[in-house]
Amino acid sequence: MPRSLRSPRALLFFSLLVSGSAAGGFVIFLGIGSSAAAVTPSDDLPMAPQDLIRAYCSGCHVSGRSGVDFDDAALDLEVMRNDREIWIKAVEHLRSRKMPPPRSAQPIDADRETLIRWLEAEILPVDPKRGAQILAVQRLQRSEYVNAVRELLGVHLSAAIALPSDDAGWRRREKAPELSPEDADKYAGAAQSALNEAFAVAGPRADSPVLDVAGVVRSLSCNDCSETRQDAVREQLATFARRAFRRPIEAAELEQLLTVFERIETATGSVEKALAAALAEVLTSPNFLYRIESRRADGGRTSEDNPNPFELASRLSFFLWNAPPDDELLGEAERGTLRKNLEAQTRRMLKAPQAHAFPVRFANFWLQLDKLDDATMVAPGLRKAMRDETERFIAGIIEEDRPATEILDANYTFVNEALARHYGIAGVHGDRLQRVSLRGTRRAGLLTHASILTIASPGVSGTSPVLRGKWVLENLLGQSVPRPPAGILDALEKREPDATGPGSIRLQTERHRASPSCSQCHIKMDAIGLSLENFDVSGAWRDMDGAYPVEAMGVLSDTETLQGPADTTAYLRRHSKHLVRAIGGKMLGFALGRKLDQRDRAHLPTIAHNVARDDYRFSRIVVEVVTSPSFLRGNIEPGADGN
Repeated sequence: MPRSLRSPRALLFFSLLVSGSAAGGFVIFLGIGSSAAAVTPSDDLPMAPQDLIRAYCSGCHVSGRSGVDFDDAALDLEVMRNDREIWIKAVEHLRSRKMPPPRSAQPIDADRETLIRWLEAEILPVDPKRGAQILAVQRLQRSEYVNAVRELLGVHLSAAIALPSDDAGWRRREKAPELSPEDADKYAGAAQSALNEAFAVAGPRADSPVLDVAGVVRSLSCNDCSETRQDAVREQLATFARRAFRRPIEAAELEQLLTVFERIETATGSVEKALAAALAEVLTSPNFLYRIESRRADGGRTSEDNPNPFELASRLSFFLWNAPPDDELLGEAERGTLRKNLEAQTRRMLKAPQAHAFPVRFANFWLQLDKLDDATMVAPGLRKAMRDETERFIAGIIEEDRPATEILDANYTFVNEALARHYGIAGVHGDRLQRVSLRGTRRAGLLTHASILTIASPGVSGTSPVLRGKWVLENLLGQSVPRPPAGILDALEKREPDATGPGSIRLQTERHRASPSCSQCHIKMDAIGLSLENFDVSGAWRDMDGAYPVEAMGVLSDTETLQGPADTTAYLRRHSKHLVRAIGGKMLGFALGRKLDQRDRAHLPTIAHNVARDDYRFSRIVVEVVTSPSFLRGNIEPGADGN
């Protein structure tokens, strides 16, 4: 291999296509060119994108070694545009850093971004004459599917129903991917179960599904087969498909459903079987099973200034309701008024019954309450009470539209008898959560919840000021804590004494701060964690750690110390904008269903500023998230693969 191809910049990028071809079931042989390795990368001068491909790919993509060889002819723009499926996969692997593989040299970020942006701009945009689309696709999550069926048919499917596992995240595609036979069978079975239950409802319904199928069958089961009846069938199927597909149904799609209905009715003489077959066609369609975001076939570009209104309606509805949009939201999209009325619709939806689960869903995503399941040193009943307390606390603040800053120092909480005993609060009886005052206690706000203190502890071995401080920085202050430099942890551990005793934890944190490689992160992180040392691994208060008094004091600087949890709460209060920026970032990631990239994070200071101007009201955080450029753009833009 030439010496120039051994540097990090001379990475063979296109080895990613080997893995992409294997995974996607396609292989392309493009031949070998003598000029493939003619360009030598320079660390000083920018390189043209096609030169990057030549320099970084020629080592592997020659002589048939990879199955994806190329020459200059294969890098012709028109040839590349005709192979868009491959280049979409290439961008996905480049962006997710699946390639180059871990053992290979890595390109500098600027080179990687140059190539990605060029491919996005020059190769992937659609030709309007072809009517193609670039799609961001994610299959409905299990809970979204169950909620969608409930809205459409009024059927409450069991949470244990056999459905495919949840998608990991959004993916870039040229078209909606085909389901595996196993997944297709599961969806067909779920649709059949839902329709059987829907048809079994004989009398008037208390709920209001999109389609009362039993009622429709009764109205269609007549001897009059005139055009009036055919129009009724057409109207019912169009109404159902519009809500299921989350957009107006196209004429060809409706004709296909009518064809299914008429074929089955002719074959069986049964209106019920005909309607069931047509509805099953809808419930097993990719248009229902996949959430799809697209760049329009006319070459138009989805952006914050020009969002696709139906995709925006779905994005908003699945964010707040975990379910498809209702008639009012789809109506706004059809009239082209949703963008203008986005705040009003958001506030309407927050007050609707469908939003009841939103605070709990967001609390679990933001605070990672599922990790309590790993706290096996805590009795199951107490673990449940810990989680219920935090969910109820966050839900109350969101539902009552209280200031987000109340999370930090609220002088109340919700406990049952077991959790009250854990906290040393008297007068609480029974398993039901009750609101209690924390005045006169050592607790206030989220940071003193047993759930959070337990999640931020390493386990049965005891507390960790470092982990607790890290949790606070990342989740309440929105600061990213990088991984420690290679070898630092090993070096520190070799210097740690095995003995436990007074000052042993403090000695460890002092060594962190003494190391130039560690001090920048650990000064704040360790100080916060040490201030919480009065809480044991399960969040119970303690004055002694075994035979030794607890020293709950952390040093932030020569002039500032944190003496116990009250000081830390006050410190966080002084940084309220950081808190709402952290919450805004978590909520934006929750709304989009993917990790945030640098462009997304650039909007967070604006969100925090606007929330602060509105007295930190929680509803303002939600409004700022859904009106942010990232939410309006959605997942079609670079970064949409969720990695």
